[in-house]
Amino acid sequence: MKRLIVLFAFVFATIVAAAQELIAVRGKVIDESGKPISAASVVVAGSHIATVSNEDGYFTIKIPKSVSKLIVSHLGYQTETVNVESGKLLKVKLFSKSIFLNELLVGDPHDILALAIRNIPENYLMTPSLQSCFYREMTRKGSRFIYVAEAVTDMYKTSYSHEIANDRVAIRKARRLISTSHKDTLGAKIAGGPVIPINLDIVKNRSYLLNLTHLSNYSFSMRPFPNTSDGRNEVIITIKPKIKAETALLMGDFYIDVSTLAIRHIELQLDMSDRENAIRFMLERKPFGVRFRPREFNITIDYRYDNAGRLFLGYIRTDISFKCDWKRKLFSSPYHVISEMVVTDLQTENVRPVRGRQMFLNYESLYDRVELFSDSAFWDKYNIIEPTESLEKGIERLRKKTSSSPALPF
Repeated sequence: MKRLIVLFAFVFATIVAAAQELIAVRGKVIDESGKPISAASVVVAGSHIATVSNEDGYFTIKIPKSVSKLIVSHLGYQTETVNVESGKLLKVKLFSKSIFLNELLVGDPHDILALAIRNIPENYLMTPSLQSCFYREMTRKGSRFIYVAEAVTDMYKTSYSHEIANDRVAIRKARRLISTSHKDTLGAKIAGGPVIPINLDIVKNRSYLLNLTHLSNYSFSMRPFPNTSDGRNEVIITIKPKIKAETALLMGDFYIDVSTLAIRHIELQLDMSDRENAIRFMLERKPFGVRFRPREFNITIDYRYDNAGRLFLGYIRTDISFKCDWKRKLFSSPYHVISEMVVTDLQTENVRPVRGRQMFLNYESLYDRVELFSDSAFWDKYNIIEPTESLEKGIERLRKKTSSSPALPF
């Protein structure tokens, strides 16, 4: 009996391993003119396994061998279903599709956005979830990368009927590279790093923007969205600051589904006309004697449907640019800091919160993690956002400088 149990266990383990055997599928997403489409959503049909295309339009997704179809979508384009072809570069062309103006929602944009907020319990995930994520942050000084960090994370989120107080992130695996050049006297740390997607999930974190008190600072306008991503009619509601407030204000667009009043996509920019508030919003602290000059702070948030037709946060990106210089120097250096996160899988059954020492805290920085880009198979079975060609070159330069440097800043 013991041998039979052992044999059965061995056979079962073999079956499980075979079922979980993964293949890597690579592709490129382009529009009708052949231009690459970045941040296109690539999802395994009938599942929550996903990634997004990079700025060059390329994606790589690791999927079970049994998968035969991928669903590729992007705001403003028709959704395409493509067949998986192992070993070949998939070329996915997305086409724009017009809608009719007489099918669009008519009304006061402020009231429509207020209705969209009220309809959040009808449109978004109402059960706790555990989301597998890939997160990347990077800093460029001019055109040169001086810092890159990446992580696979577990993000626990409560129902969208609750705010973010109990939402948590844990790091499963992480690595980083930092410039060791004597010319790079300044670097940039992102406070919170992998926790940013929790704080900037504006539909869930409604104390941040989507409440009557904060919205009273804005004027509203509305226009039809000229294209649809999957046959759904949408309007764009634009907000702009109408007063000077005590805190930094935002401006930008909310893409709203006409039939369900669901907010499916958000693009926001920090109002730079109020320079002091913009600095307080962007900068936590800096070395004494350094001048900080903000230029841009952009936020992109994209929501994805689960199999039951409920929306959840699928992708988020922050894009920050500023200039810094020591007060005694004549010229300032331009810096560009980007962070992005994609949800690569979603679990809603038997979900347990992230607790205790697992938690990554708001004041922590991924910058302070000690790992090197030395293992070519570092990510193994995990899905990631494929690096752009420029990032790959930047990583290679950083790796060479780091390996030849006698003293690493860790």
